[in-house]
Amino acid sequence: MNENNNKKLKKNDEIFCPECGNTVKKNAVFCSYCGSKIKGQEATKIPLYSQNINISQSTNIPDITSPKSKITAIILVIFFGYWGWLYTYRRDSWKFWLSFSLSIVVLVPLICIFGGVSTAGILAEDIEGVGAVSGFFFLIIGLFQGVIWLWALIDRIVKTSNYYDKYPIG
Repeated sequence: MNENNNKKLKKNDEIFCPECGNTVKKNAVFCSYCGSKIKGQEATKIPLYSQNINISQSTNIPDITSPKSKITAIILVIFFGYWGWLYTYRRDSWKFWLSFSLSIVVLVPLICIFGGVSTAGILAEDIEGVGAVSGFFFLIIGLFQGVIWLWALIDRIVKTSNYYDKYPIG
């Protein structure tokens, strides 16, 4: 939602934040946009990351986030490869989707060959040397998956523990 539109439109169950002017629910304790205290004597700002709470601006529902463990992240990548990026999906979603998409693109020729049909529509068993071709595809896919796995592992190892302790903000 556009911030300017949010400041101008107010419903019956909403009030304006005294600090930033955005609309918040009447029963809100803190502003979900700037973190200022709404009810009480003093308007103090609290950093949301220090409370491990991230307020969703679209729903005003607190999204409790907890620190992540670097060891867990490394173990997940060791056993599941790029699927380990789902552990820190908010920050690493692009890495996961890039790896997933490239894996699908690389797997399609292998599925065509081992599915019994080549890309030309001829049965794979009728093609001379299909075993060598399929072995080549296995090698390519293995190398490709190995490179992605190594990328995910190195990415996890070089991240500081501060990255995981203050996730998703750190």
